[in-house]
Amino acid sequence: MKLEEYTENADKVAKGFEKAAKLLNIQNVFTPRDIPYRTQITPLAATLAVLGDEADTDGVRKKIFQWYWCGVLGELYGSAIETRFAKDLLELLDWINGGPEPSTVKEASFDPERLNTLRTRNSAAYKGIYALLMRDGGIDFRTGEPIDIQTYYEDNIDIHHIFPQDWCKNHGISQDEYNSIINKTPLSAKTNRIIGGSAPSFYVEKIQKKLQESMNSG
Repeated sequence: MKLEEYTENADKVAKGFEKAAKLLNIQNVFTPRDIPYRTQITPLAATLAVLGDEADTDGVRKKIFQWYWCGVLGELYGSAIETRFAKDLLELLDWINGGPEPSTVKEASFDPERLNTLRTRNSAAYKGIYALLMRDGGIDFRTGEPIDIQTYYEDNIDIHHIFPQDWCKNHGISQDEYNSIINKTPLSAKTNRIIGGSAPSFYVEKIQKKLQESMNSG
């Protein structure tokens, strides 16, 4: 790359990455450790840099978000990413301008059985489902508040077990089963401490009691 080429495009590229961060926040991806595929940010930012203000329209964003989640849940950015980078940039721009669906959208598939094997942040799909739980109506058990960027940081939200590990161990449930994403949900640190090692049938009542006591004292 020549110096003049870098100088001409540097600001556009920087703005593309800034817009990419904003779009990830809209999808409830708030921290670097919860980004499903960091590699996917490169074609995302490049697309946004090329589109400029056009990327701010609702119709364009819907296509970008569809492409993004197909890449995440289809787990398509784990290998051979250089080839996918180039294809996605051209195909996504073409799709936005009325062309056919990108390969990443057409090739994406998700087997429901995969949920049983998603157990840690090492998996892009695990982090993706965590973000979607927050985006699509997941609420903290204690406060009943939806999780947005403000509550995420103020309440120290993280992904926690619904049936706690200790309870599962005591009831003979395997580690593979209780650590899957099916038994996880976003919760505040305070809610998780209240839960302790109890089953939902016990701690939900405990949480409700504490809320009632708080309301009565207020």
